[in-house]
Amino acid sequence: MKKIVISFLLILILSGCSSLPFDSSLDSVWEGDIKNPKGSVRILSVSAERSGEWGSLEKEARDLLPLLFSENKYLVVSVLQSADYKAEVQLREREYSDGWRTKHSLSAEVRLWNEGSSGLLPLSAGRVLIEGKKSLASSGTLYNMLRKAVRNAVRGLPEAK
Repeated sequence: MKKIVISFLLILILSGCSSLPFDSSLDSVWEGDIKNPKGSVRILSVSAERSGEWGSLEKEARDLLPLLFSENKYLVVSVLQSADYKAEVQLREREYSDGWRTKHSLSAEVRLWNEGSSGLLPLSAGRVLIEGKKSLASSGTLYNMLRKAVRNAVRGLPEAK
């Protein structure tokens, strides 16, 4: 009987552990030259909301965006240049309690407007939400969320003429 109780308690303790050691890696390759781009994008802003220092997160997202848009055949140009579309990117992370556990709610949002548009509603938007133990501080999580948000946003754009 003692062995059953001890085994049961051991299983409960091990299944409740939230941070077991693991290794992960992510590889991606981007083409340097976009043949026949569908259009061009000018990134107006990248912002991240969370308590603490987020300057490095915004910089990493800004550095990833040209690569992610190029995966979808869109060329990112300088802020000073004219483009077919303009983009705004917002990253958010919030913590909340679920019983005695702290969880995270993450969102990555990419909004695209026509270059000349000043409307409130974007031409297209892509948004990805994740809830759980992950954090935007993880480069892998940031990459995956931005990649999906960019892909969803460009899918909503009208086809090039």
